[in-house]
Amino acid sequence: MMQYLAITDSRSEALAVAERARYVGRMAHHLRQASPPLDDNSYISNQAFEGEYTLDQYADNMVVGDPHTVAEKMVADIKRLNPSNYTCNFSFGCMPIELVTTSRERVDCPSCPAAAPPRTNKVRNKRARIGVCMNLFNPRLE
Repeated sequence: MMQYLAITDSRSEALAVAERARYVGRMAHHLRQASPPLDDNSYISNQAFEGEYTLDQYADNMVVGDPHTVAEKMVADIKRLNPSNYTCNFSFGCMPIELVTTSRERVDCPSCPAAAPPRTNKVRNKRARIGVCMNLFNPRLE
């Protein structure tokens, strides 16, 4: 499975991330239409569509928030869906590179004892199933 992920320090920052995801969702929705709404320059317009989620709904349904909230959402996803893999997309909707980098660094926290690299894939898979902090960007895991 693939999820947008952002670790933020405030609700307002989480809503800004949700706005970027909503933009991507709008573009995907409009591209499925026979006649997408276009602006004066013939670009697809960033217009709301019927049934669109609110920003709060986007933020609540995404893997976004403080590190604890993000970890809880990831664990809930893994327990509920039992995916064969869990891919995190940190850069979407013209996300500022500073937020992308910060989120990636905070997920790969070397000071987190639970993030110590597992010795085998079997251990890594077990950790994912039970929801232990996953050291997603550690090249030693490959």
